[in-house]
Amino acid sequence: MRAFIEHMITFSCDHPAAIGLLSMIWGVLAGWTARMAWEAIWDEDAEETQEWLKEEVRR
Repeated sequence: MRAFIEHMITFSCDHPAAIGLLSMIWGVLAGWTARMAWEAIWDEDAEETQEWLKEEVRR
């Protein structure tokens, strides 16, 4: 992965039009990472909320 990133940076310096492509790739990677993090947090919160509701219903 590191070699790919270094290649893309070098390529974008040699070809200014590639800066847009590199930006798009970084945007997709950032968006995917943010989505995965959000889903992990949301799933954890959802499980805690479900457990809390079950306890409240039992009382």
